[in-house]
Amino acid sequence: MEPIVTAGAWCLFRAPASSRTAGTPAIVALRGPGDDGAIYLVRRVERARGKRGSVTLTSVASGFPSIEVGADRATVLADLVRVLAPR
Repeated sequence: MEPIVTAGAWCLFRAPASSRTAGTPAIVALRGPGDDGAIYLVRRVERARGKRGSVTLTSVASGFPSIEVGADRATVLADLVRVLAPR
């Protein structure tokens, strides 16, 4: 999530996520097909254009591609409120 979340920083999240999460950084649980577990990502969440029931998870860091998944695989858990930089 660089440059928003730098290495060693602490993040404050607000749960549950608000309905206005679109375009703002949030923590997202992403489940694989048929998988019992999930991975957790800090990404910007947006509705996928032209695809009903899909969302796009976008990183602001260069080098990390956007992920387009079905809305049933991604759960927005909390909104990013503040980043506390390490000393």
